[in-house]
Amino acid sequence: MVLAIDLGGESFKTTFHSEGLRQILYNRNSDNTKTEQAIEQAFRAFTIEPNETKLILIAPPTATTTANDVQIAFEKFGCSAVATSNHAEASIANYGLLDGVVVGSGHSLTYSARVANGQLIPESLQHSAHAGAAIDAILSASLSKSNTRYKPPLPQSVVSQIKHSHSRIALDWDLEQTTSQLTSHLNLSVPTTIGKLSVSHLLQISCAETFFQPSMIPDTNVTTNASLQEMAFHSLALDDSSNTAHIVLDGGSMMFPGITERLTKEVRKLCAKSHPECSVSVLTTKDGARCVLDGASVLARNPHIWIDRQRYFENGSR
Repeated sequence: MVLAIDLGGESFKTTFHSEGLRQILYNRNSDNTKTEQAIEQAFRAFTIEPNETKLILIAPPTATTTANDVQIAFEKFGCSAVATSNHAEASIANYGLLDGVVVGSGHSLTYSARVANGQLIPESLQHSAHAGAAIDAILSASLSKSNTRYKPPLPQSVVSQIKHSHSRIALDWDLEQTTSQLTSHLNLSVPTTIGKLSVSHLLQISCAETFFQPSMIPDTNVTTNASLQEMAFHSLALDDSSNTAHIVLDGGSMMFPGITERLTKEVRKLCAKSHPECSVSVLTTKDGARCVLDGASVLARNPHIWIDRQRYFENGSR
């Protein structure tokens, strides 16, 4: 049986695989959760024996699992085997690929990175703090400004409802911005737990647009962020060996309707200058929040990623 733990973001997530690859998702909100805490609570949640379990630890792309993490898994918990990976490698594996660029975004991190032959290329990594939490903050402030009868801050559940159900990416920002100024029939009145909220057409597209136009971010300290397409292109440009570029999306903040089409359009525009023969393909899944853990189940089938107990106690985590 295999237990995968995603150590990234503001919480850790686990999935448990046994016969028939049965999967269970377990989440626990916890800031700066330590590896030891994550492993302990995961075993408790699934009531499984560590000495019968193979453990795979998935780190954020901006961090790494360490020899100490492996040591904890073997020496404190007695796992039968341990493997380590990262978000980018797991996401690529989830799409059935060995090579490509991963563009991911979650609670507090947006990143792009190239994976070659299943391995993250460190120098390709681009990252930004403009992610899901920042989008929530912008949306909350905008909703409060246009719905003054409700005292700010609005409940997080209401902000999340608007973001997930009514926010999207504009394929042509300039055109839709002009449209929003000329018509009002695209504005919405959305029922929520605190009452009806007015959500303008412009607001529906403007918050997520900050991924593509960081200059729109209200906090001027963050406007130096690279755009999503620039980050993806930087990671992509390090590979001159192929005329076909696969970009895969990972994370809940990459699930906005329209993001696949817009990112394809913007990256193709950048490629036209320096890589005119390059064909760009952007791929997504139905549930970006599960991309990393589903990818871990694919990685787990590769016998070469595992360190078993005998090898560890003879040679360490090498």
